[in-house]
Amino acid sequence: MASLTSPGLDYYKIEVDEQKKLIKSVWLRPVHGHEIIAGATRLYEVLRDTKFERAIADARLITSVSADIKGWLSYDFFELLSSTQLKKLARVIPAQELVRQELVQVAANAQQRGVVRFQVNSFLNPGEALSWLAS
Repeated sequence: MASLTSPGLDYYKIEVDEQKKLIKSVWLRPVHGHEIIAGATRLYEVLRDTKFERAIADARLITSVSADIKGWLSYDFFELLSSTQLKKLARVIPAQELVRQELVQVAANAQQRGVVRFQVNSFLNPGEALSWLAS
């Protein structure tokens, strides 16, 4: 599995599993604002460039999401992802109730707008997420 690094994104790791045709991303520390946008945009770029259909995004270390970032995620980010070959996105979200609800709502808002052209599901642990991606 190849690990991609990006200048200035030492808080975010993306791995490309060529054999499984799977993108794995993980936040390495709590992040906010522009860091979330920069990391999410990098995930989009990797999905666009590889044309892979499955991804897991581990966001367990996110501790808060501002209203502006929630809006960007539900409007811009999900539209960007929908322009790729992505078919399934598994999100591993924090156990903290408030943040978990916020991240679930971001995806729900995007789905209600009809811009999501892939399956998206949220999980509390990576094992469940990977099992869902494999199904």
